[in-house]
Amino acid sequence: MHPVKAAKRSSVEIKRAFNPIMFLFLLTGLEHKKSNKKRSLFFSALFHVIFLKIFIIRVYCVISEFIAGRLLILIEKVISLVVWWFIKVKMRKINALVKYLEVLKDRADLEDIQILSRICKRTVVAVIFIMCLVPTIRSLHFLISSKEIHLCLGDITYTFGMFGKFGYFLYEIGQIFISIVPPYAGCIFYTLYCCMLTLLSPNKHFSAPEARRINQMRFEILEKFESAFSVIIFVIFSLILCNFFKIIFLFAYSLKSDMIPFVYTCVIDFITNSILVIVMVLSADNVQKSVNHSRGLFPVALITMKEFGGENLVVSQKKKENLRSSLDGECLLFGSL
Repeated sequence: MHPVKAAKRSSVEIKRAFNPIMFLFLLTGLEHKKSNKKRSLFFSALFHVIFLKIFIIRVYCVISEFIAGRLLILIEKVISLVVWWFIKVKMRKINALVKYLEVLKDRADLEDIQILSRICKRTVVAVIFIMCLVPTIRSLHFLISSKEIHLCLGDITYTFGMFGKFGYFLYEIGQIFISIVPPYAGCIFYTLYCCMLTLLSPNKHFSAPEARRINQMRFEILEKFESAFSVIIFVIFSLILCNFFKIIFLFAYSLKSDMIPFVYTCVIDFITNSILVIVMVLSADNVQKSVNHSRGLFPVALITMKEFGGENLVVSQKKKENLRSSLDGECLLFGSL
């Protein structure tokens, strides 16, 4: 393939790789494109309406009878909303991050990008599958079980008969929607971006000047990436930690109350959260190793300006020194925490 056509194709594939994540952002009203402004506003309002209803129900449950597990569930919902707002505030920068990768499109391996794109699509499909599977299991158990084991939710839903049972299914869909979609979308974007930065690193076949140029662009992109995601990742890890405590409590309660389907859903939550943490740590560690390796092969002399999609980005001397020191520090992920 001609180099110009290959670079153009790589640019398209880079954008396409992030499209499934942008779909998750759109579902929660986080997408920032002007063309989707009305849809984004609609889904944003829907997300907050669902959150408000879930929040009122959880507050009622905590007030009716204080149990540690109920409080942890309430805290989890609040942190999910905090994650949503942090992503919303940074959404303009997140959209710009994808454009910055296009600067390195002529150095991208098209096949590797397509592999990442397929993995990303399957991951998003898995998230949607989990979002449907867990409420279905819990709702089926709700239909065949007695009111007593469901405590406050049983009191609320059984009052309304069959409508209440359907309402319980809507409750389960709503609570898992607000709990997993924003943080999972943030985690998947973070992991994919780390993998992209690792793939776009120069190797020994590049000439020294070309490798230094690529390294400099990667360092500047990395600085902007860390600026956009450091706080988001901290809040997401706080949410996952809270979720682990909730899972431990619910798992113990489910075994005690003979609520086997709830045990299954606790196991699903634990596995997915564990995978998220492991993948994020490994992807961030790979970026750090790639940066250190590139610096060893091709020492970088940072210059003052680079073109990113037509936008001039001036890097001050102070920023250069900060960037150098940050690259000598800890892993990107742990540096943000």
